[in-house]
Amino acid sequence: MKRTTVVVVAALLLPSVAGAQPMLRGPISGPAPNAARGITVTGSASTRVPATSARITLQIVTANRALTLDTEKVQPIVDALVKAGADPASVRLPINFRAPGTSNVATITATAMHPTVAMLQSGIVTVGTAVASMKGVLLNSAQVFLSAADCQTALDSARERAIARAHAKAESIAKDLNVHIGGAINVQSIEQNTPDGSCSTQYFVNGMMTGPDAPQTPQDYVTVPVASTITITYAIK
Repeated sequence: MKRTTVVVVAALLLPSVAGAQPMLRGPISGPAPNAARGITVTGSASTRVPATSARITLQIVTANRALTLDTEKVQPIVDALVKAGADPASVRLPINFRAPGTSNVATITATAMHPTVAMLQSGIVTVGTAVASMKGVLLNSAQVFLSAADCQTALDSARERAIARAHAKAESIAKDLNVHIGGAINVQSIEQNTPDGSCSTQYFVNGMMTGPDAPQTPQDYVTVPVASTITITYAIK
């Protein structure tokens, strides 16, 4: 989203922020459940992991299309990103800035490591002041991409809780039916699934934040949601 401080910073300067979207989600499933063979239930659980990095993307545009942007003109924004916590070596400017062209739009990216709420709060002031000081230059859009290096432990914990909730639901249904449940005969899982154990999320600009992973507190802006949804079919004894 763990995503940053700076980006969220820029995002908060605009009228609205877009929905948070968890990355790399996909089903891991076996054969389709057969309702006639047992009781099928679903359990879900989620948590959040501190982001280890936040890649910030800002799009700058001139109010007057006849004006063009170059390295010198966007330097105040670059300085603001660095002051707010971005790694100077991570700053990327449009390629035409090295081979000057004529464009009134520029995309600036930078990465901040281990973003914190304090960085978010100071970044709002720093980046906002920089943009406001640039005559004829507007912040057109902003995006933050949060990454967390190790989410496997959190995912395992979320999965355990999801399974426990599904099992409890199955037992409750079995009790109402005056039967008993046996072992699991089919399992389907939907969760963040990355080979290296990392996880990520991103926040966009211009829109309303929606969905279960949308940030609700300042801390949510620097953490990555990790969730597991398990559908299990239990045999009936």
